[in-house]
Amino acid sequence: MAREYDTVVRVFKEFDKENCGVMKCNSLRKVMMMIGLTEEEADKLLANFAQTKGGEQTMVKYEAFLERVFVNAPEKDVLTYYAKPRGDIPKVARVLNDEEAKPVYASLDEFREKHASDSSLLEQLRNRVRVCPNPSCKKPNGYTMKSCNACETSLEGVQEGVSDNIFMGFIYGIAKGKF
Repeated sequence: MAREYDTVVRVFKEFDKENCGVMKCNSLRKVMMMIGLTEEEADKLLANFAQTKGGEQTMVKYEAFLERVFVNAPEKDVLTYYAKPRGDIPKVARVLNDEEAKPVYASLDEFREKHASDSSLLEQLRNRVRVCPNPSCKKPNGYTMKSCNACETSLEGVQEGVSDNIFMGFIYGIAKGKF
């Protein structure tokens, strides 16, 4: 992501003809509105970075602005895409060491047992799949696939099943799934 950040900064610097680190607020506002923000949303985002003259926003220090858009500034490795944000945009703290990364649940079974009464939560741990009928493959594929994306065997007529949603398992702090 650092490469993308550096590329964006380089593009902004192309517009900075006087090499002073600022650009006109109106120019940046227009760009943000072109990607889908309303004028009010763009103004709210610019408010923290704009230099004012006579009570009006005139210039913005674009590197400070980009640092905010790229969120974790020193690493510049997480890009936040502001497309019609609604409300505050949450920031999740990163795990700083292995001690903080300990799982909450040892397995999917433990999680399911603890949350047995919450069917909507448990449903999030399931993927709808069609398992490849090729005996040497047996790969679970998305239920909408027409052929296996590993061996290209046809999935026509293969009954829909379920598999564990490992991604959601990570989100809920589950150490391991059934593999």
